[in-house]
Amino acid sequence: MEQAVAFMIGTSAVMLGLSLFIHWQDWSGWLRMLRAQGRPAALMMGYLHLIIGTFIVGFHWNWQGWSLLVTLIGVKAIAEGVVYALCPKAMLAMLAWCEPRHYTLLRATGLFTVAVGAIILRSWLQGV
Repeated sequence: MEQAVAFMIGTSAVMLGLSLFIHWQDWSGWLRMLRAQGRPAALMMGYLHLIIGTFIVGFHWNWQGWSLLVTLIGVKAIAEGVVYALCPKAMLAMLAWCEPRHYTLLRATGLFTVAVGAIILRSWLQGV
């Protein structure tokens, strides 16, 4: 099951990162829309983070080598989920940087996400 989770996260990270890099305007618009929805949107995002994070950690508890990245992504998602669910204003404050003028940061985040996904997929291929 650990290998399946690593494949899922690696593939998702590469695709998400490419999408962030290529379609940064659309992502910026979606994030602004999410912020405009206010606290209810933050609560929903918190719940989604908790579901994804607990799934990852529940099926991929590996603290060795590059596989550690998958576990850390799960732990990060759980932490974000807890913060967003208990303090929804925190997510709204974080989304304040998602303005079109910050496109370089959004695109850099996309490239970083592609790199992390590639590392995870490489680790997955070596583990198969």
